[in-house]
Amino acid sequence: MVWVGCAERATETSDGDGMTAKKAATRGKPMNLYMRDDDVSKIRELTAYAAGNGQRTSDSKIVRAALRAATPNRAFLIALKEAEGSDLRFKREE
Repeated sequence: MVWVGCAERATETSDGDGMTAKKAATRGKPMNLYMRDDDVSKIRELTAYAAGNGQRTSDSKIVRAALRAATPNRAFLIALKEAEGSDLRFKREE
């Protein structure tokens, strides 16, 4: 299991006393995600595919692109059930 987190960046601004760093405004919402090793390898595979096609990218862009490409259909529900089956927080029904 891999933890993927987004840290807030601190930058100095012209506001204030100049001695303390102010938090920079972020455009997205910071999130903590726990991903399985096979999910991380899938992100790496998609990153390599994008790089092979001339696209410089990041893990965040890969996840956002995957969300934009996802459609609410039966295949999504099947994938969701598979993800729930491998999530240790859910009790498995026997």
